[in-house]
Amino acid sequence: LFIKKSIPRLTRQTKNVIGMTFAWSLFFGTDWYLAAAMFGEQQGMTKQVTQALCVTIIALIMIFCLEIVQDFKHVDDSMDEAIRAIINAIGILIGVAWEKAFDVAVAEISMTVHVLPAHWTKMLLSIGLAGMVVPAWYRHILPIILRIEAEGEEKEGGARSLEEPLLQTDAKSEEQQLREAFED
Repeated sequence: LFIKKSIPRLTRQTKNVIGMTFAWSLFFGTDWYLAAAMFGEQQGMTKQVTQALCVTIIALIMIFCLEIVQDFKHVDDSMDEAIRAIINAIGILIGVAWEKAFDVAVAEISMTVHVLPAHWTKMLLSIGLAGMVVPAWYRHILPIILRIEAEGEEKEGGARSLEEPLLQTDAKSEEQQLREAFED
């Protein structure tokens, strides 16, 4: 069944929902496979790091293939948006997989190390992880995001500055014109 009329917002949201459904299916599929094939009942740090590595490798291969498909000449705008939605969902999937791996690792280390109380160990490990991840994100990922956003704004005709007035007037501002009218 092909419907020619589309509702833009609904279409965009449907693409995002399908992309996220696909990403979560991939995440839990790798979780179930690793549990059945390698780890059995063990649900620890090693399993989560292995799962994060597997998800990352599979996701990067899929993103590479989707980028190749996106470069084809016959891909129209709606297909391009669908591919972007899937790539965004896969990117979120990679982040979720590594977040879960770090969370399980911090919890497991805080339970096995008895130098400090568990809550202090968790806090120090979290600060240490943030101290390593945030500078790398700031140096490597943030500039790419800003560049991509700037390119998107240029495609849309350029975004206006927030300090710039929405309505451009001649030499005199509206406020000055109103003041002069009331003074007379």
